[in-house]
Amino acid sequence: MNKFIGLCLFPLLSSAAAQAVSANEVSSTQFNLAELVSESSSRIYPFIPGYHPTYWNTGGNHQRYNNCYNYAANRISPTNAKSQPGYAKGHRGFNSDNGASCAGVIAGAKADGFREVPSSLWNYKKSNFSNSLTLSALVLAPHYDYHWYRRDSNRRWSHKPGSTNATNLDNSNRAIYDPQRADRGVYTQFCGYFENYSSVPADFVGPYIEQNKGNIYVTGTFQSANSNIEADIAKQDSTASTVTVLKYSGRENPSLPLTKLNDYLQYRISEVAKLQDTSILRKELAQPGEDFVPSILGYKGLLINDTKGVYFNPGDQVLISEGTIKVLSTNKNELATSKLSSRIIKSSLLDLSLEKDLVDFIETAK
Repeated sequence: MNKFIGLCLFPLLSSAAAQAVSANEVSSTQFNLAELVSESSSRIYPFIPGYHPTYWNTGGNHQRYNNCYNYAANRISPTNAKSQPGYAKGHRGFNSDNGASCAGVIAGAKADGFREVPSSLWNYKKSNFSNSLTLSALVLAPHYDYHWYRRDSNRRWSHKPGSTNATNLDNSNRAIYDPQRADRGVYTQFCGYFENYSSVPADFVGPYIEQNKGNIYVTGTFQSANSNIEADIAKQDSTASTVTVLKYSGRENPSLPLTKLNDYLQYRISEVAKLQDTSILRKELAQPGEDFVPSILGYKGLLINDTKGVYFNPGDQVLISEGTIKVLSTNKNELATSKLSSRIIKSSLLDLSLEKDLVDFIETAK
C-alpha cells in the first residue's frame, strides 16, 4: 500500500468519482472538484480530513489561538489571535452587524472562500459522501457569538469550542451525527451548511497529514489596505500573565493582563494562590483523561494563564469555575507526589464572590 494512503486513510478522488460530480450537483455556489482535479491531478489530492483531535489539543498556544473557524477551515491561525470570518479579505464578519443575524458571519466566510450550500440541498449534502469536499455548519447565538462544526471523513461531526479541546461530542456529551439536532447550548440559531476543501501534494508523507491542509486562508488580524500583518504580530505579547473570561467559541474572549486588575482584585488572587501552598484546602487529583477546561459551548469559567509566575508557579494555568479552582501545575515536586496520574489539582474556592467580581471587572474594562 502506498505509504501516503496508509497514513491518511482518506478516500481519494478517482477519475470516476470526479466524473460523478454531476452538473446538478455543482452550481455557481459550489466548488467544481472535477475541474480542480483535472487541472492539478499530478500535484494534489483533495480530501476530507479525519478526526485527529490530538493535533489541535496541545494545551499550549497552538490550542489557545485556534478556534472553531480555524478547525472548520482546517487551517491554523497565523497570528496570536483566533481567526475570524472575513478578516483575511477585509470584511468584519460577525462585527459587521454585531451578530444580529447570520448574515455578517456568512458574508465574511464567503469572502474568505467558503461556499454556501443552498437550503434546498441541505439534506442532499448531509447524506452525500461521494466527493472530497468538507461540509461545515454555522450556528449563532445572536448578539453573542458564532460557532462552526466540521464533518470528518468518518461521516461524523466534530468541533473546537474556542480555545478548548477539539471534540466529537455536543454539550450533552453525545456523539454529533447532525449539528442541527445536537445540543448546542446558547447557539440556538442554525445558519446553514458550507463547503471548502483540503489538499496535499500527492507524494507528501508526514505526521498529521490531514490537519492544517485547508485551501482557505484565514486570520485573526483584520486585513486592510493599511494593515501590516508582521507589525501587528510583533505588537502581540503572548508571554504576559493574563486572566480571561471563557465564554466565546468564535470571537476573542475578554482578557486582561493580571497587572491591569485593580489592587483589591490582585490582592484576592494572591490570597487564593497562597492557599494552594497550604494544607488548609482539601486537594484532589483530576481523573485521568479529564479535560482541564471542558469542551462545551457557552461560559466555562475564568482562566488565569500565569506565564510570568505573578501569583502561581511560572507557566501554571488556573481555572476558576462555580466555586472550584483547578490548577494545571508545572511544579515538579507536586507532579512527582501525584505519580503523574494527573497534572490537574482541584480544590474549593473559598472566596466565592471572586469569580463574579473578576468577570464584571474584565468585561467593564473591555
